[in-house]
Order: sequence, then C-alpha cells, then structure tokens
Amino acid sequence: LKPQEAVEMAVPLVSGEEALGVLWVGHPLEAPCFDDESITILQTMAQHAATAVENVRLYAERAEKQRYEREMALAREIQLGMLPRAMPEIAGYEIAAMCRPAFEVGGDYYDCIGIPGGGWCIVTGDVSGKGVPAAMIVSIVRTLLHTCVQFESSIEEVLRWINRHITPDLHSDMFVTLNAVGLGRDGRAIDLYRAGHEPALLIRRGGEAQPVSPSGTALGLLDLDAFDRLLEPQSVALEPGDILLLYTDGVTEALNEREEEFSLARLLHAARRCAGARPADMVRAILQEVDAFVGQRAQSDDITLLAIRRV
Repeated sequence: LKPQEAVEMAVPLVSGEEALGVLWVGHPLEAPCFDDESITILQTMAQHAATAVENVRLYAERAEKQRYEREMALAREIQLGMLPRAMPEIAGYEIAAMCRPAFEVGGDYYDCIGIPGGGWCIVTGDVSGKGVPAAMIVSIVRTLLHTCVQFESSIEEVLRWINRHITPDLHSDMFVTLNAVGLGRDGRAIDLYRAGHEPALLIRRGGEAQPVSPSGTALGLLDLDAFDRLLEPQSVALEPGDILLLYTDGVTEALNEREEEFSLARLLHAARRCAGARPADMVRAILQEVDAFVGQRAQSDDITLLAIRRV
C-alpha cells in the first residue's frame, strides 16, 4: 500500500480472547491515509465499543437467565402442587411419602387416588429422562390416572387404558414405569401391580424384608398386546406392623464419589433396620442413609419413597 493512496480501516472489537465484531472506518476525507494519532484514537474507540457490546450481551444473558429461573421455579411449584398435600387417612393403614427432584422439575411421581365406590389406588411412577420433558409426561400420566379411575374401578384396566392412550404420544426413547397398589375396603390383602417399575419391598414387623416383583412392563415400551399380556397383579398380605415400601430407581442407583450405587441390597438393609417403625420415620431414615452414602456428590436422579403400613 502506497502512502499517498486513500485507505479504509477495520479495527477488531475484542473482549478477552473473543472477537465481538469490527469497527469499520472509511478513508479519511482530508488526508491520503490514517496517521498514527488517528489509529490510536480508533483503537481506543474500539476498546470502549467492545466493552459496551460485552456489557449489553452480559445483561441480556442475565435477564434471560432470570426469566428462565422464574419460569422453572413456577414449574417446580406447579409440579409439587400435583402431589398430594397430605396423605389421606385410610382405615387400617398409615401412609407417608416424599419426592425430591434432582433438578427444578423431574420425572418422579406419587399419588393416592380414591376409587368411586370405595378403595384406593396408590401409585409411584418414574418417567425415563429428566427435567422438563419428563415433567410434562408426568402431568399427562397424572391426568389420565385421575380421569380413568372415575369410570374404571379395576386398577389392572386403569393401567391398560392409560397405556393405550399414552403410548402413541411417547417418543421411541421414552417410557413410564409404575407401581400401583390397590387398597380395598376390607383392610386385608392388597394387590400390587408393577408396570416395569422397581420391585416393591415387603418389610415385616419382625425385620424380615424381601422384594415383591409381579410381572409387568413399562408403559409405552412394548406394543399394546404385550403390555396387556405381561401385566399380572400379585396379592400381598400385610399383618399389623408390616410395611410395603415403594420407591424409584433414584434411590437404588444413587451414586457416591467412587461411582458406587446405593443398590437394592443396601436399601433392604436400611429397611430391615427400620422394621416396625412408622412410615414417615422409615422414609426419613432411608433418605438419610442415601444422603450419607452419596456424600458430597450432587444428586443425579429424582428420588421418591412411599411407605404403606398396616396398623
């Protein structure tokens, strides 16, 4: 470039190591090219402009983050509002439950639904995945459950009806697992239905504990005929002081800092130590054991526990 030729100048706008843009200046009107003083002034202007652009961007990101946090807080409030505010008083039984999402919203769910004509349907569920997509499926499942029990008293048919209606709307990589317990009016044996969920635990008052795992596959996982064929209830006789514990895999698959899982074996051991306790005390004690096992590692999955005790 010859000094006598008129030129244009492009000065980069840089923040840290990131290029934000360019300050483009046309050729001088009264000089053939830019002198050193003009170049220094333009570089200073570019620095101030880069700072201003970066501040605007940071402010916009902060405003967007605050909006997201407000929306997620509202979503969490709405989802927690879908859970029972208090477990109902059911003759012959005492029930306690808790749900702790790993993020603002999650895919775990529990409920206690009265069946017209008498009886109760008690449910724990888990949607594959986490966060907002899983929470949306939870709301759909809850709506279907509360709708279907109004015209279908058989829990087996309720689950089949829900599977028929939700399967077409689930993505191929999504499914829903459920444990459903039917409490009749006689207060004797209860029926357990398992749709691909974690085995329930039967904890006898004397300390014996064992998994209860009736046949069944997850909602939305297989074709409709396979779901109907595999779903088989199992009758569970509860004596006074016995507890049926329902939970999600966030309990057994909780990881500590050494990448070890809490495991079903540890859950059985914790449950045996709580034999004969009230449901609320058992839920609280097991959650404390899980937290002690995990240590400082962040919770990676939603955790739900529900205990039903014959009194």
